[in-house]
Amino acid sequence: MDADGTRYFCTGDIGQVSKKGCVQIIDRKKDLVKLQQGEYVALSKVENVLKTSQYTALPMVYALSSMSYCIALICPNEGPLMKLAASLGVSPEPMVMAVVAGSSLAFLSPVAHQANAMVMGPGGYRYRDFLRVGAPLALLTGTVATIAIPIWWPFAL
Repeated sequence: MDADGTRYFCTGDIGQVSKKGCVQIIDRKKDLVKLQQGEYVALSKVENVLKTSQYTALPMVYALSSMSYCIALICPNEGPLMKLAASLGVSPEPMVMAVVAGSSLAFLSPVAHQANAMVMGPGGYRYRDFLRVGAPLALLTGTVATIAIPIWWPFAL
């Protein structure tokens, strides 16, 4: 959108400019989303549930009314995760790599990754297709990660 020669990116978020000149998103214009099957989802309530975990920082939930699901992006809270590793008496590196590997196992559902959601409609895929191809792929990737992570990043401190 152009207004007086200035280009703006319209996201539907409410923001403010900090004293340092950074834009900070502080709210949404529209919090209630009606999904494709007609159910209503309050995005802030889903985010609040995600915030209850001490291991989660900065959750963000996104939904389109043309889709039948929501997508959540979660930043891990590094401090509590490092304390968990220390309390278990293990090195934090293999735990971090396990989270990275687990985060990349987005083969089972179109909800798991935005790329899956983008190809579902144009490719004519169904949920069953993601399960049929994604289950063996996720099993293979998970097995390789389970074997390889302790070899390259030992749990011993």
